[in-house]
Amino acid sequence: MPDKIQGVVSINGSTGLYLPEVVAPLYEADGPAFIDGIGSDIAEPGRTEICYGRIPRDTLKERFLLTNATGALLPLIRQPIQIMQSRCDNVVDPKNALRIATSVRSSEIQLNWLERSYHVATLDYDRGEIARRIAGFLA
Repeated sequence: MPDKIQGVVSINGSTGLYLPEVVAPLYEADGPAFIDGIGSDIAEPGRTEICYGRIPRDTLKERFLLTNATGALLPLIRQPIQIMQSRCDNVVDPKNALRIATSVRSSEIQLNWLERSYHVATLDYDRGEIARRIAGFLA
């Protein structure tokens, strides 16, 4: 939608790169109806996010398909893109950032590594840097 979207920002974005042991429980015939949620992956002590304690397995299957579709559609992105990725992310493999950077067809790609934050970087140590980078990118 280049006529409507002028730029893209990705913060710890998932593109479908998962370890097999993460995906396998979603497709076990006798697997649990719910899977423990992943929340508050934040490096800064005392900061938490509001998140689900458990997630329906069918919902996680849908998320798995959605993130894989996202990865497959990356070459359609031609707009300028700002990618920010935590080097230590316990939810999304940091290799996803490299996949985004090498798969989009944008002529303007900015990849910035977040050195102090985990997955929920917008609530973590690098939240100010993220806001500054996005403001600069949008300007």
